[in-house]
Amino acid sequence: MNKTLYINPLLQPFLNPSERFCIAYGGRASGKSWGIADILLLKAQTERNKLILCVKGTMRSISDSVKSLLEASIIRHNLEEYFYITDKEIVCKQSGSRFIFYGLQHPDRLKSLEGVSYLWVEEATVDITEAALDVLFPTIIRNKGSKIYITFNPKKEEDAVYKRFIYNSEADSLVVKINYYDNPYLSDEIKSYIEDMKNSNYKKYLHIFEGELMKADEGALWKDEMIDRISDDEKAALLLSDFEALERIVVAIDPAITSKITSDATGIVVAGKYKGRDEYLIIHDGTRISSPNQWSADAIALYDKYKADRIVAETNQGGDMVRTIIKNKRHNIPYKGVHASRGKTMRAEPIADLYAEGKVRHLDNFSNLEYEMMTFCGKPSDKSPNALDAMVWALTELSSRSGKGPKGMVKAVGQLSF
Repeated sequence: MNKTLYINPLLQPFLNPSERFCIAYGGRASGKSWGIADILLLKAQTERNKLILCVKGTMRSISDSVKSLLEASIIRHNLEEYFYITDKEIVCKQSGSRFIFYGLQHPDRLKSLEGVSYLWVEEATVDITEAALDVLFPTIIRNKGSKIYITFNPKKEEDAVYKRFIYNSEADSLVVKINYYDNPYLSDEIKSYIEDMKNSNYKKYLHIFEGELMKADEGALWKDEMIDRISDDEKAALLLSDFEALERIVVAIDPAITSKITSDATGIVVAGKYKGRDEYLIIHDGTRISSPNQWSADAIALYDKYKADRIVAETNQGGDMVRTIIKNKRHNIPYKGVHASRGKTMRAEPIADLYAEGKVRHLDNFSNLEYEMMTFCGKPSDKSPNALDAMVWALTELSSRSGKGPKGMVKAVGQLSF
């Protein structure tokens, strides 16, 4: 009944491994998650009544799990006739094998889970602690013949999964490093983007696409210990209350003018200020290469999603372009344009001070933004830190912090409610 699926040769040892743990790690665009999805779909078709548990560190809803990736893989391989897809599960019609999805915010809830044959831990450096692994793995290992698949992009040496399987080389594990050049499906556009980053920002390329660890530059304004995340319980409470604890939320844009694959990304960051406290939260990083039509639509969607007060945008590039584009899409959105009359370092220093004082935390793991923070030294030759620029604009708007100088650092060039 099963159709033949192409499995990347690097991942083929994961089909019938003698080892308990199968670890696929490396940079983005490697296809490792797609590869594990395909392996598990193949097992669901060929093995009867298997329970396949898919987990992430934090999962706000089923849609936040790998369920959508599995569904996309089913469609890509024309396997729809072989699977039932419900709101909470994916079930193979003929074998009876099924996929279920959990978050690891409260790993003790999984202790009573019986009969798991295959476990997939996706994005295993995000929100996953050593304590969670110590609960999860024994729960699965007690099932005879069970296998554990783990996929992740390395971030920090102290991350639980990296320490356990890469740094310390845990026994009974099969480890494969896989990168974009191992992916036969990679498009020419993505290859061009990667090569451009390799030529223009080699250290970022190594981390993002070669799967090397993130390391702060000596002299960077931000150090790893300055970047803190809120607890899982606080995050859950914020999401449940629709961010009621925040008195202001803004969407900040650092716009790029073009959208070619070699263009700068447009920085888009959502940030909020807590009620009655000089404390702040980075809520979302939506930075990407996109056209003015795309990034303005992204910004408005985020403004609506988080019920923001206003959109703030740098006007050094494009002048009134941002205001005009947003006005044409939604005439009544409060908007403020700001113009930088001082350099990036002067703008960033007061915001780095907020972080050093423990007054800014992050809602999620924002790897792109955090990489820019930990490598920003303010050198003229540095690649423009798009997400960081947008974050600085957002926190400058929300706080009273601004760079000092004879003429000031930032001036507002337009504060309009169309």
